[in-house]
Amino acid sequence: MGYLPAEMASRHQDDLRRRTDTLMVHELDAYVAPLHAEGLQITPILRTGNPRDVIVQVATTIKAELLILGSHSKRGLLDIALGGTAQQVGKSAPCLVVLVSPKLARGGGERGV
Repeated sequence: MGYLPAEMASRHQDDLRRRTDTLMVHELDAYVAPLHAEGLQITPILRTGNPRDVIVQVATTIKAELLILGSHSKRGLLDIALGGTAQQVGKSAPCLVVLVSPKLARGGGERGV
C-alpha cells in the first residue's frame, strides 16, 4: 500500500476541512432560512469538536439562557446507562436545556417534530 508524504497529506486534510466547513455553512444557512423568513432572529454557530463539550462551551461563552436540543437516540438501554449527547449537555449546561424528540409523522415513516 502506498502512502502520501506528510506535507501532501496535510494539504489534503486542510482542503477537505475547508470544503467540509463550506458545505456545513451552506447547509446551516439553508436550514435557518425559513426561520429568518418568519422573522426569527437566529445566529448560526458552527464549531468542531466533541459536541458534549463544544455546546456547553459556546452556551457559556454567549451566556445562553436556553438551549433546545434534539434527542433522537436509538441506543435504548445503552443510552440510559451512558447518556447521549443531549442528556450530557443537559447535565452540564449553564442554562435551561429543553430536549425535544422527533415523532413519526402521520401516515408515513418520515420523522417530524
